[in-house]
Amino acid sequence: MVTRHAAGTLQPRALVEMTGDSQVSPVPSSVREALLDPYWRRAMQEEYGALLANQTWDLVPLSPGSNIVTSKWTWTEKRWADGTLERYKARWVL
Repeated sequence: MVTRHAAGTLQPRALVEMTGDSQVSPVPSSVREALLDPYWRRAMQEEYGALLANQTWDLVPLSPGSNIVTSKWTWTEKRWADGTLERYKARWVL
């Protein structure tokens, strides 16, 4: 058996080489970056809308003496088996 390390293929090919698409938005590293890109902004809006539609939680005013539950956004690119971009995926993790 030849491992990827032994074959020298540890790193995947560049995104443009794999997909032939030079217009793919890079995965953001902060919320500010994500909000500046319309594709990632839309993915975040879809996630937020799904959370509200499924009644996952309710946004309520902070009552005095309560602890705040922190959360963060994560972003990934979902791809088809051939490596082409399927969609941008944002997830709000508590």
